[in-house]
Amino acid sequence: MQHEEALMWFTETPWPPMGILLFVGLILFGIGWQTQRTSWMAGVGLCLAAAWGVWLVEGWIVTPSEVVESRVTELVAAFQKNDEAATVRHLSAGLDAIPLVLLAKLAVATVDLDEGYRLTDMQITLHSNNTEATSHFRVNGNIRMATQGNLGPKPFRFMGYWRLEKGEWKLHKIDDLDPITGEVLNRYGLL
Repeated sequence: MQHEEALMWFTETPWPPMGILLFVGLILFGIGWQTQRTSWMAGVGLCLAAAWGVWLVEGWIVTPSEVVESRVTELVAAFQKNDEAATVRHLSAGLDAIPLVLLAKLAVATVDLDEGYRLTDMQITLHSNNTEATSHFRVNGNIRMATQGNLGPKPFRFMGYWRLEKGEWKLHKIDDLDPITGEVLNRYGLL
């Protein structure tokens, strides 16, 4: 799936600029109330309109980190559905990603995740002029292995390494981290 080039925005969420505009509007309201001059209320109206405008514009602008966050969500959803093709589509075609592709195919064939599996604690960091990114995330829920049966609830923590390839964010490396300490585990031996 080809994605449009991400536009830049000065903040990841609309709340900081909206908060500033609403705070300024509150100050203007206080001044207008004390002076009994309606001209100050026009400033309040402008601040409210600008805050609403920021909300609308932020919804249209997608930053590179939001695109990577979307890719992580799509990847976990594809894996959860045991969709090998969709899972592999999120992985790099580079030679350095061959072990990751093999591991993903094996995992899709042998691991089942319950529908209630949750993706949490996602943090995206961009590098190299927004051409590389890291994604730290956790997944929690019940897991079943084809060879071992139901293993019950299991927490996982990962650090994914992404790069922009032909306009698409692709995962080329992933570290399996200890859910508590964050140390690299490499339980799977291929990474």
